[in-house]
Amino acid sequence: RWQIYSPDSGIELSDLIGEESDLIEVELLRRLEDAFSMDDRILRIENYFFSSNGDTASCTFDVVTVFGNISEQIEVRISD
Repeated sequence: RWQIYSPDSGIELSDLIGEESDLIEVELLRRLEDAFSMDDRILRIENYFFSSNGDTASCTFDVVTVFGNISEQIEVRISD
């Protein structure tokens, strides 16, 4: 997407559509940690909160960086 990042950066979410919510939570957490591990400015992610509403699962979390903390949210469509 952005030229400063390699094609290997980011997180793939489309294959989680239709999966059970427990699997989505575990897999989303693993994928977030993996994606953020590529950037040495990110120290850790914490304060995860998962929720689902209809056909969407959401995860809010805090990203702890060398510059301070950032609150983020990611959503995954869980049904077609």
